[in-house]
Order: sequence, then structure tokens, then C-alpha cells
Amino acid sequence: MDASPSAQTLWECHLTLESPRLHTDPITSLAAAQQAIGRASRLAPGKESGYCLVTVLSGEGEDAAEKLAAGAYAPVFLALLAMAEGDPMLKRAVVFAADEEQRRGQPMRWDELPAALRERVDLPASCRGALRAQLAGTLLKEVRLDGGAWEAGFAAVQAYREAKGDALVPRRHVTADGLRLGEWVKTQRTARRKGELSEARAARLEAVDGWVWDQLEQAWEAGFAAVQAYREAKGDALVPRSHVTADGLRLGVWVTTQRTARRKGELSEARAARLEAVDGWQWRVR
Repeated sequence: MDASPSAQTLWECHLTLESPRLHTDPITSLAAAQQAIGRASRLAPGKESGYCLVTVLSGEGEDAAEKLAAGAYAPVFLALLAMAEGDPMLKRAVVFAADEEQRRGQPMRWDELPAALRERVDLPASCRGALRAQLAGTLLKEVRLDGGAWEAGFAAVQAYREAKGDALVPRRHVTADGLRLGEWVKTQRTARRKGELSEARAARLEAVDGWVWDQLEQAWEAGFAAVQAYREAKGDALVPRSHVTADGLRLGVWVTTQRTARRKGELSEARAARLEAVDGWQWRVR
């Protein structure tokens, strides 16, 4: 991470290591991170150590502390969590440090952290002392004991996106293995609204294509997606007023609501344009 004495600390993180080669697709799930780290740490004749390199790219003049607060280091936290899941000594060290910080009521200095943690996280020399401590504190926050449960929910959101083509998880949706994913998503939104969701986790959720924080926005997106599906199935966008989708959405009423909102000047130009882009959409029907 520090190629020369004058090199800046690099900011935008991508966990991309895959042994024995480096690939360019960012790793965003705990399972994928564990696999990459497992390959890097696999024993082999003549091999004494393995490294998981998390690159952090930045522009000139960008502030490290601001990037950290904005969640730019999310892949670093993901890498450490993956390492801790497969390294009992590291996990004990992280849990101990997190509990000790909570007992003290203030962050530990870098040199106070357990050796098992400091030895496994090689920060660049350009990291100032205060930044090291801030980064370590944020790392500990991310890998507290509830980390595994959060990762399970995040993985389920990614799986839903892959299966359904969007991240608009219905409130009552339950996964095949019993996870109440709709409730989990609601919890994340509430936590962010209250300022209780870390920027790192918020950044990872926002990186999921189709993720929305606003439930009203989600409802609109669900209606729009249903209009597109209706167009694909029926060949037009003339949804009857009484039409209800298979999952219970009163699509006919939703369409009427959009037309009324536009007539009253209450529908944004952006949403109106998206509806008009649907082949066969009409604002006035007889």
C-alpha cells in the first residue's frame, strides 16, 4: 500500500485477492472473503506466509479520517471479519479488545491492542497514529459478536437480488432457511435513520444494486417493476383498475395513483419519464 516514501495513503477499498492470482471483481460477501483468504493462507511446500492485500485507492488531497467515517474502509472490515471467523486466536483478541474498550468507555491505542490483532493487520506507514487508533476502533465495532448475524442478513439480501432482479424485499419475506429477511431489512433502515448503523455497513448495502433506504421509494419501485412485468406478459401497459398482481399488489390502483399525481403536479419529472419509457404507457385512458 505504500509504494514510495511520498506515497499517499490509499482510500477506496476493494478486497480482490484470489490466490494465486489477483482478480478485479470486488468481493462483497463474507463467504467470498473467507474463500479468498483461505486460498491465500493455504499451506504449501516452501510457503511461510500468505497475505490478503486490500487496496484502497484515493485522489490527491482526500482526508483519511473523512473517508473512514464515510465507510470507504468497508472491505477492510470485511477482510478482518473473514479472518477472525477462521482464526480462533484472532477472534478472541478482537472480542477481548472490543469488551475492553466498552469497559473503559474509550478507544484503545494501537500499541495497547492484543498482539494477535496487530500482527495480522499490517497498516501502511503513512497511517498517522490517530488514524491507526480510529481505524482499529472502527474495525472492532464491525466485528463485535453480532457480526455473523448481520453478515447472514446481508448475504440473504444479495441472494434475493440475484434471484429476483431487485433488492425490494417485501416486509413479510422469509428465506428458505427461516430468516425473516423483510424484518432484517426494516431493521437496517431504522438503524440508519437513528444513526446506529455504521457507515461501513451502510456503504455495503448501498452497493447492492437496487437497494433503497426509503420505504415509500421501495413501494414506488415495486409498482414500477410490476408495470414492466405486466407489459412483458400482456404486450401493453393498459393495466385494468381492478388488476391485482400474484403477490397482492393492487397494480391497477397504483397506476391510477400515478396518473392522478401527475395531473396534480405531484409526480416528479424523473418518475414520469421512467413511466413514459415503458412501451405502451398512457397518461389518459378512455
